Amino acid sequence: MSYFSNKFSGPAAGLAREAATWDAPLFPTYNPDGQYYANFGGVNITGDRNAIAQVKDAGRENKTTEQLKVFAQATYKLTDHLDLSGSYAFNKQHSEWQQYLVSVPLYSWDGGFSNNINNTSSISEGTGPDNSDGNVTYKNYKATLNYNNSFGDHNISGLVAVEAEKNESNEYFIRRNGFVDYGVYDIHLGATDQQITTSGGGDTWGFFGYIGRINYDYKNKYLLELQGRRDGSSRFAEGQKWSNYGSISGGWVLSSEDFLSDSKIISFLKLRGGYGELGSTAGIGNFGYLSTVQFGTTVFGQTSATQQATSRASSLFSDTTTWERIATSEIGLDFRLFNSSVFGSVDLFRKNNKGMLVRGITTQVLGTTTPFTNIGTLQTDGWEVMLGWRGQINDFDFTISANMSDTRNEITRYDGAQSIVAGLNDADSSENILGKPINSFYLYKTDGYFDSQAEVDQYYASHNAGGILPSQTSNDALRPGDIKVVDVNGDGDLDTDDLVYHGDNAPPLCLWY
Repeated sequence: MSYFSNKFSGPAAGLAREAATWDAPLFPTYNPDGQYYANFGGVNITGDRNAIAQVKDAGRENKTTEQLKVFAQATYKLTDHLDLSGSYAFNKQHSEWQQYLVSVPLYSWDGGFSNNINNTSSISEGTGPDNSDGNVTYKNYKATLNYNNSFGDHNISGLVAVEAEKNESNEYFIRRNGFVDYGVYDIHLGATDQQITTSGGGDTWGFFGYIGRINYDYKNKYLLELQGRRDGSSRFAEGQKWSNYGSISGGWVLSSEDFLSDSKIISFLKLRGGYGELGSTAGIGNFGYLSTVQFGTTVFGQTSATQQATSRASSLFSDTTTWERIATSEIGLDFRLFNSSVFGSVDLFRKNNKGMLVRGITTQVLGTTTPFTNIGTLQTDGWEVMLGWRGQINDFDFTISANMSDTRNEITRYDGAQSIVAGLNDADSSENILGKPINSFYLYKTDGYFDSQAEVDQYYASHNAGGILPSQTSNDALRPGDIKVVDVNGDGDLDTDDLVYHGDNAPPLCLWY
C-alpha cells in the first residue's frame, strides 16, 4: 500500500518565461513614484507587463492531489499440483484546485495609468486544469487456477484465469468573474451578475476477460503452448463487446539433441515460432457507439437578431464497430556460443491489424465527425537481431549487447475514401492510402528554378489555371528564381494528381545498445 500527497500554493502566473522575458534587465519593477511600472511601454505605447507585480499581487493558485494505491495477493495450495491465486488492486486519486486572479494597475514612468494585469478579476475552482487531474478510481480483480505436473519426461502446466477492470473518473470546473480579494477565497465570493463558466463531467470504462493456457514440453526439448481468451469491453455497443482470440507457439531446443550436446561452440540453440491473435481498442473513446447532443447559441433572426439556443449531434456513431484484431506470425532463433560468452537472437515477424479502427474521410458539408469503424487492414513486416557478449575481468563482470531492427508496413485493405495531401498524410487524421504505408509522404516533383521571365511566361502558357499554380496577375505570381513544379501526369493541371510518393516517417533502421 502506498499513499502520496502533494500540496502546491504559489503565484497564479509570472514565474515561467515571464520572469525572463517580461522583466529583462532593461526594465525596472517600479517607477519613481513607487508604482508598478508597465514594461514595454513608451511614448504613445501602453505597456501591460510586469512579472514581479504578477507574482506578488495578481493572484494565487492552490492545488492538492492525493493518491492511494493498494495491492493484495494471496495463493492457496489445493493439492501438490494445483493452486488458486487471487489479486486485487485499488488506485484512487483526489484533486482539488483553486485559482483567483485580481487586477493590478500598471503605470508609466511619469505616473500615468497604463493598463491592468488581469483586466477581469475572477475565482475558479475544480479538480485541476491538467488532463491528469480529476477524481479517479481504478479497480482490478484477478483470479487464477494454476496446474503443474510431470509424468516422466513429459511436463504439463496450465491455467485458467478471469480478470476484471473498472475505471471511473470525474472532473469539474467553475469560474466566476468579478472576484474581490477580501482575504476570503471561495467560489461564492465571485459575482453572480457577471459571466459564470461551468464544465466537467464523468467517464467510465470496464474490461472483462477469460484466459486459458496449456504448456507442454518433452525433456525440456520440445515445447508447445496453446492459449485462448475471451475479452469484453464497455467501449462497444451490445452485440459487439465480446471477441475470442487464440494463439499457438512451439519451440525446439536443438542444443539438447545428441548431435549438438557435445559441441564446443554451441552452448544453447533454440528454434521457436508461433501464431497468435489479440484484440485492441486503441484510439476509440469510451462511448463511441453513442451520439450525444451538444447545446450552444447562435445569432439568428432578421433586423433585431439575437442569440438563439441551438442543438446538434456531437458526432455520428456506429453500433457495429468492434475489436481491432491483431494477428502476429513469428519465427525466431535464440543462441549462446563459446560457453555462453556470446549470446543473441534473430526474429522475423509479420503483423496484420485486421479491422483497423480508423475514421473515414467525409465531405466538409457533413457537419460532424465520423465514428471509428473497422474499415482497414495494416500489414507490418519486420525483423530484429540482438547480439551480445558477457565476460569477466578479475572480479568485474560485464555484459555488452546491441540490437538492430527494421519494420515496413502497408495498408492492404481500406474501405474509406482516400484524399492524398501534399506532405505528410497523417494516419491520425484518417489520411490513409491503400497500398502505401501509414504516415506516407507525398511531394511535388521539381525541375530546378526559373531562369528568366520569358521562361515563367512559357510555363504559364503551357499549364491550365488553378490548382497550386498561382494566378499570373496576383502578388504570389511566379517569378525568376522560383521552383518549377513538374506536371507529372501531363494533363496540364498542377494539382494533387501530380503528387509523388516519397516514403514514410518511420525510421528505416533502428540500432541501439
